[in-house]
Amino acid sequence: MEITAAQVWLVGGGLCALGIAWQDFRERRIHLAWLVGLGVAGVGWRYGQSGWWVECGFNLLLTALMTVMVVAFFRLKGERQVMDRLMGWGDVVMLGALASWFDSYQFLSFYALMTFLSVLGVTICRILRRLDADFAIPLAGILALGWLVAIHWI
Repeated sequence: MEITAAQVWLVGGGLCALGIAWQDFRERRIHLAWLVGLGVAGVGWRYGQSGWWVECGFNLLLTALMTVMVVAFFRLKGERQVMDRLMGWGDVVMLGALASWFDSYQFLSFYALMTFLSVLGVTICRILRRLDADFAIPLAGILALGWLVAIHWI
């Protein structure tokens, strides 16, 4: 049995995703090395595919645009400190790391679905009184676990 380069990149990405999920759920902090490792593994996995760098660049642009829109939304609602209070830098860098793994349609679909599922899960837990009202959603960890499931379909 021969191990291909794509399998090596997938395993490396999977280990990084597990590290991200573990740290985000347990410590609410993520070491940058996990995020860089996931991004580099995505580049290695997609390298050689035609147009991968254009899709990656477009996904990074979408990440920047989504971040600006979320910050603007909360600023209009009167929040003064959005980053590190309502949205962490780890979440933004996680989206940047995931940008190399997906094409643009998959990236938007994945982000929308995972954000919806995380908000739905937290809302249900709050209704059942399992979480405090000020609970911060570990979005990077949820995205990492979602990536582990979604990678089988891309």
